[in-house]
Amino acid sequence: MRPLPSTNPRRRNRRQTSTLPAPGAEATWPIPAPPAHLNTEAAQLWDVLWRSPVAANWLADVDGFAVARVCAMQAEVASGDPAGAKRLAELRHLSEALGLTPVARRRLGWNTTTGPDQALAEVVLLSELEN
Repeated sequence: MRPLPSTNPRRRNRRQTSTLPAPGAEATWPIPAPPAHLNTEAAQLWDVLWRSPVAANWLADVDGFAVARVCAMQAEVASGDPAGAKRLAELRHLSEALGLTPVARRRLGWNTTTGPDQALAEVVLLSELEN
């Protein structure tokens, strides 16, 4: 015999979503200091990533190592590391896991908000961070 339908049906496997702060909004989450082993370029990227809207969903204790690894690998690849091509797969995987790409944010259920003057995100090259 089939059970009677619930009087209060609720989908149990519904995807949870989270709304990220608008790009350019002031960070209201703690921004940890970069690890000592990061070079200057990687430390600058660390600061940029932790001030980005996706960092609102990160935990420094849990995600800090992955963010540090992304920063170090990105700096190595940008500096012409001969093993750079081999590192790109790991870099892409970590970027997806941290929600750094639009597809990853959609998969994680992270919705972005944009202000009227922030329809497109600004692209910043690592070489411009040195200036």
